[in-house]
Amino acid sequence: MKGCYKCGDCLACPLVVKTLNVIQSRDNVDHMIKNYINCKSTCVVYLMQCACGKVYVGKTLREFRRRILEHVGDVKHKRNTSVAVHINECHNGNIKVMQFFAVEQLKQTSRIGDVNKKLLQAEARWIYAMNSKSPNGLNEGFNETL
Repeated sequence: MKGCYKCGDCLACPLVVKTLNVIQSRDNVDHMIKNYINCKSTCVVYLMQCACGKVYVGKTLREFRRRILEHVGDVKHKRNTSVAVHINECHNGNIKVMQFFAVEQLKQTSRIGDVNKKLLQAEARWIYAMNSKSPNGLNEGFNETL
């Protein structure tokens, strides 16, 4: 059962979309999600797709749901993040325009630094594949040389 799923038991579930594969927008390649991932999964690269078509690629070592709810909090408290600014300025703070799905999960190792470095590299690959760097998407200021 590979893909991204709702856990069915958390506040982030309404914003998570069941996804088995992702079309990478840069080259139109269909990417199958290789793991079973849900809201409680850790060490993931994820996408936030806005109803207007803009995409944000992110990563988290923590539970996926914690990061989703952090984005929601950023919008509600009008924090100066690329996602929050976009949702507040273009969609009047309506969090229902956001859809989240995890696309890749890395194995947790005993060395957090190693996992974080690999997550950063995976995030950079997905930012490139999804063409989500500003102004096309919502990613700003990432290092393409990772």
